[in-house]
Amino acid sequence: MGPDTKTTSRASSSWQLKRFGGSVGPEKRLGYSALGDSSPRPHSAGSLCGAPLLLAAKRARSLWAALLRPKFAIQQHSYSGRLRPPTLRQQTTTAALPELSTTAFTMANIDIKTTSWKLVEVGRVVLIRRGPYTGKLAVIVEIIDHKRVLVDGPSTQEDKIVPRHSLNLNHATLTPFVIPKTPRGAGTGAIKKLWEKEDIDGKWAQTGWAKKAAQIERRKNLTDFERFKVMRLKKQARYEVQKAHAKLRAAAKA
Repeated sequence: MGPDTKTTSRASSSWQLKRFGGSVGPEKRLGYSALGDSSPRPHSAGSLCGAPLLLAAKRARSLWAALLRPKFAIQQHSYSGRLRPPTLRQQTTTAALPELSTTAFTMANIDIKTTSWKLVEVGRVVLIRRGPYTGKLAVIVEIIDHKRVLVDGPSTQEDKIVPRHSLNLNHATLTPFVIPKTPRGAGTGAIKKLWEKEDIDGKWAQTGWAKKAAQIERRKNLTDFERFKVMRLKKQARYEVQKAHAKLRAAAKA
């Protein structure tokens, strides 16, 4: 190494010392004397915050050595048979919530109820959603294949009778009603007796589907004057709701 190289290395070293604090040691940069004096001295701007940081680090090391380290050493040894540094989650659990590691949890007694599936079966009542018999009820008499069924709707009302025909399952909705003990491929007379015995029309009239369908059909057949009366009634109801809401807001502010 020549003289030029030594000069260059000395210059770079002096530049690094000036950049990172000059010749002042780490103790003096933190505000402490290099002779072991524990009193802070204003050597630089870092002395204003160096003492609290050093004291906090010392306390953390003392806490770890006295309380937490033995626990984690035993815990890690029991887990894997060898010592390894604990994770942050283990530190938090053992330090803040030590009782959780020894608490035993028991399962509560829960009653599980199986879901009542609507199956495609003989005797299932379906609602036709497409075709010339839309909105009418029928019962499955026979299953033709995985896409089609044979249905028959012997309703007690003349305008809701569905003749026996093949129905695509994509055009039907399964209802929760089932006529029990329906013979496979039974005739229209036998199906009609079972239909009247189970009172399918009366049960269907009490469902929300039937009430909503009747409301939609009623709205379709309204006259102009009846639509005007509906509009006025809606405005009155909306006004009453807004007035009650205003009273509640005024009472809340008071």
